[in-house]
Amino acid sequence: MKIVRTDLELQVPVVDATLKKMGHDLVLLPDGVSEEDLAREVADADVLMMCYAPITRKIIEAAPKLRGIVKYGVGIDAIDIPAAMEHGVAVVNIPEYAEETVAEGAFALMISLARRLPALGHRMQTRGWAWPEPAWLGRDIADSTVGIIGLGKIGRSMARMAGAGFRARVLAYDPGLTAQQMSEYGAEKCENLIGLLQQSDFVSVHTVLNDTDPPSYRRS
Repeated sequence: MKIVRTDLELQVPVVDATLKKMGHDLVLLPDGVSEEDLAREVADADVLMMCYAPITRKIIEAAPKLRGIVKYGVGIDAIDIPAAMEHGVAVVNIPEYAEETVAEGAFALMISLARRLPALGHRMQTRGWAWPEPAWLGRDIADSTVGIIGLGKIGRSMARMAGAGFRARVLAYDPGLTAQQMSEYGAEKCENLIGLLQQSDFVSVHTVLNDTDPPSYRRS
């Protein structure tokens, strides 16, 4: 089979080596590949693997042999799903991909901001010392209010870390979940974004914006 993989800068050496070992013709395309170049390359492809590259109707219609689009990640918002369905092209993703890893990264950034670590790090690197002045005062996550927008798998991990781990009050906005469901994940339900923002000391966003009106959000 001919397999086209976009975003080659995201290195997946084991996947690439395995596909080649199986005898597939693997074509790697860079981040930012144009719609025209991608359409030309998938014209005789059987499978398209992507992460960030937009997969438009034009690209799908240019690939009569295409049998599947594989998102090696979670979100599929960059793929024209209706066009894929019309042409019988299966679309798959990896819904369990790195949910704890992403949540831990987001939480590390929150701690870094709360404790002013970037500014302190810069002072230490440039001057070698930072006196305990009011300018460096941070704040505790414990007893603060953490707002989470989108209580999907990653958002739930964030809620657990903030609530059970750091004793923060956890608020969440997610139209797809009830207050009871949020309670099971350790969060209090906010009915609107404004209310969450007004009450939160920290806000963590784990959503993909969709086209509904009024705006709602798909969880990540």
